[in-house]
Amino acid sequence: MPSYSGDLFAILHLLVISLLMPSLPLIRISLFTHPHTPSLLNPTQCDDPGNIINLDILCNVLDLDDDDTHEWSKSVAWDYFLQAHQTILKMERSLYVRPQPPDVSSSLDHHLSAEKDLPQLSFLAQFLKGSSATLGVSKVKVSCEQLEQYGSLRNQGIDRDLSLEVALVKIDRVLKCIKVECTAAESWFKEYYKFLDAGTRGDSRES
Repeated sequence: MPSYSGDLFAILHLLVISLLMPSLPLIRISLFTHPHTPSLLNPTQCDDPGNIINLDILCNVLDLDDDDTHEWSKSVAWDYFLQAHQTILKMERSLYVRPQPPDVSSSLDHHLSAEKDLPQLSFLAQFLKGSSATLGVSKVKVSCEQLEQYGSLRNQGIDRDLSLEVALVKIDRVLKCIKVECTAAESWFKEYYKFLDAGTRGDSRES
């Protein structure tokens, strides 16, 4: 099993949310319908690119903030994305020899390692799936669930075992999608917190 001592702070943050969330009321979804609220970015090369953020879950996370600065939820979000990018890198290392330069063929045979650690890949996908679900990064959560299955040579959608060759093709595609989806979600969070901060500054000027 890999060591995640460096991610302990982020894990504890997310654990607190998961324990408190069931008893918390939702804040108004109308917060997200403001005309200047950022739209979800569209990773066009991935299947079903919508629903990147689960707004119900995110509302519960925001409701844990002590004040309108949202410093607590910001720290949780930035810890999550740091953890997510590190985990994605570890997943790539479990599959690929090294990142490929742009002029190298993207064929699967050219960049997959001869010794692929699929159990490690499944474990990492499960790890990221849990933290993504807790923060409401739903598209990454769904993709990680797929990656976890493919790393176990399974396709639960059709209840069938996969050959190694088929699984590797699916893993390669989904892992690339996770990178796009994670970047899109991070951009959305940055823009949304800018929107919240602007509203807080406006309220301060009015008072």
